[in-house]
Amino acid sequence: MKRTIILFATLLLFLFSSIGIGQASGLKKKVSLKLSVGYGKISFGDLNSFGESFDGRFDDMTAGWVGTKRGEFKQVEEWGTGYGAELLLNLSPNWKLSFGFGYTQRIEGSLMNIEDESIGSYGAYVKPKIVVYPYSLNLYLFLPITSSLKVFFNSGAVLYYGRINLNFWTDYDEPGVLTYTEEGEVIAKDRSFGFHGGLGFEFSVGPFLSLFVEGKGRSGKLNNWEGWLNYTLYGGAIGLGKVTASGTAWYCEQYDPGLTEWYTMIKVSDDIPTGPDFRNARDLEVDLTGFSVLAGIRIKL
Repeated sequence: MKRTIILFATLLLFLFSSIGIGQASGLKKKVSLKLSVGYGKISFGDLNSFGESFDGRFDDMTAGWVGTKRGEFKQVEEWGTGYGAELLLNLSPNWKLSFGFGYTQRIEGSLMNIEDESIGSYGAYVKPKIVVYPYSLNLYLFLPITSSLKVFFNSGAVLYYGRINLNFWTDYDEPGVLTYTEEGEVIAKDRSFGFHGGLGFEFSVGPFLSLFVEGKGRSGKLNNWEGWLNYTLYGGAIGLGKVTASGTAWYCEQYDPGLTEWYTMIKVSDDIPTGPDFRNARDLEVDLTGFSVLAGIRIKL
């Protein structure tokens, strides 16, 4: 992270130095600030598969119970808002270079519970959260349509930083038979390079302010997550158990001999999960490839 900050600080220094050089040579150069809010898509297939399997295990655990299940797993919405800022430097009347930073977050909590007077109660909660920070270096081409309206094209390279927080717990109470509570948290981070490009229209409303709307496509994946797992199991005949692990975040299916079913899991370990109780193990993946629509302002400094 420190190296990234140093890198982009160097780029900013280069931009401001370029302004001074341009002014000294008689070439009029200006800096502008672009602020945007967007609505776009991020694919959370692996996280949502885990949540759906978590919900399915809840149903299997309570099969045959007389009672009404309240709540269900809510998928993490792929479509959502994001925010961005860019510093643009005029290279010529039509061409601009920019450095950008963005922020987008998705979060969803799901609570499920059921009670059967003749058996007991069972509750479960799962809450996936992901935050993505894109840092970008972009090239713009602005073409005038009228004196106040321009069309622009842009493309650039993006460094994506991502963070996942996955919290879950279950509380099972079958008096005289089985009583336990389990709590778990997975925290993982990743970074990866990608690309994006866009097309938009900008309307000038004054000498220092413009409004714009833009459509942007992007390509990128986060599939090398590293982090740690904290898991605690306690209560009743099971006793106390605690697991702490660090390493790579894996997506896999794990066999539950008590329920004789396979369930999607997210494991954290140095090595990929293997053995007869695991199958379809691979790197956890968040696909950033998608499309977004943005709107905002550009302020000429």
